[in-house]
Amino acid sequence: RVVMREIRPKNGYNVEKAARFYKETVEWRERFWMEHTLRYPPGKLELVNMLVPELNFGCYDREGHPVYFLHFGLASGKQVLNRISAQEWALCHAYGLDMMELMCRQQTAKLGKWVDKMRVVVDFEGVSIFAIRDFIPHAKRCAHMDTTYYTGLMLSTYLINVPQSLSWATALFWPFMSAGVKRKIKIYTTGYEEDLLKVIPAESLPVKYGGKREWETIHANKIDWKTYDFRVRKAARKNFELKRIILDTRQKHQLSLRCRAGTQVKYYFETDKTALKFACLFYKKGQKTAVHLIEESTRKSNIVPENSHVSIFEEGTVVLVWKNDYGWSTKKQRLLLGLKVIPIDVPESDGKLGHLKLIT
Repeated sequence: RVVMREIRPKNGYNVEKAARFYKETVEWRERFWMEHTLRYPPGKLELVNMLVPELNFGCYDREGHPVYFLHFGLASGKQVLNRISAQEWALCHAYGLDMMELMCRQQTAKLGKWVDKMRVVVDFEGVSIFAIRDFIPHAKRCAHMDTTYYTGLMLSTYLINVPQSLSWATALFWPFMSAGVKRKIKIYTTGYEEDLLKVIPAESLPVKYGGKREWETIHANKIDWKTYDFRVRKAARKNFELKRIILDTRQKHQLSLRCRAGTQVKYYFETDKTALKFACLFYKKGQKTAVHLIEESTRKSNIVPENSHVSIFEEGTVVLVWKNDYGWSTKKQRLLLGLKVIPIDVPESDGKLGHLKLIT
């Protein structure tokens, strides 16, 4: 599909560009086992759906293309920064795009015509300056993923309810988009309902945009995060065998786990004083170069508990690293952590359908 999207006549039959994108996409998908992402979603997917409401299944335009709705205006920049890194957010974003790819293939089989593109509707109603500022690293990472590994997937993007006082909000995405992508973006402050109905039938368009589809959303700031964190901590004490580790200033704690193909490593940790840095690496058997399943980033584990997992589909070693780089105010940092390793199935896929065979 990557090749087909790039060698269309409107792109000048750019075979070299198509081959380059295809090579980069295959290497990236193999590195992070993306063919299994729909069966084993990223560990922070549920959290992402709470932070930014989205509707990405069962909606199609009048030509049969999938439609992806995202209510960015309900996001909380503070909660995003506290709870998830830009890389983790991007991998959850990739899950949504893979879902769109799956829907494209289903529509191709159903309609008997080639369907390989999607439409995106981003609602800015309720957006704040601070949410835009805090979300820039995450948006940059997602934009790079869109234009590198999912090139040509986007048919058009509608940015709606963009306040006039925040019309520069498009700068969040604009610097990271190619010229071709920019031509596909339409911006509305008001009066978008009629234009949306021209391309999206009422059955697929949410009620608040002039359609008939129900879509309940809630602002991330209205979620009781204290209760949510309390439940996470309570579940961790029930499901994990927790250990306390003392980390001095600039000290790190490292755990190595040998894993078979088909392993899920669940982890939980929290700290008592300050934030720390966390990373998760994978060394494939026989190789000395690591894949950063979770790149090193600051975790405010003294504010919110960290609870997630990584899924492994090749034999090798998983290395989890905690660093007390933020212990200048205290000599000792108490790290409470728990790990659980469980076996999972390694699904088979053929060269024709790949990971989509699992769903279809």
